[in-house]
Amino acid sequence: LQGNFSLTESGIVGLELIPTLEELDLCATGVRSVANLSASCSLKRLLLGYWSHITNDGLRGVELISTLRELDLTETR
Repeated sequence: LQGNFSLTESGIVGLELIPTLEELDLCATGVRSVANLSASCSLKRLLLGYWSHITNDGLRGVELISTLRELDLTETR
């Protein structure tokens, strides 16, 4: 999904329900919030860097992803 600036939160709804989703690359997208991903039971790597539109509030809930091992916020504000 990387590099799709037209992708927003509505485009990632339901991804948290995929039991085999281990990596999600949302770098350089229009996604401002990943709060829905807090329900993921498999996500290990979440990439949000490089010109992403993620906000501080949009990161709420990420700490609840117990399987998360890597959170990339490179070049974010």
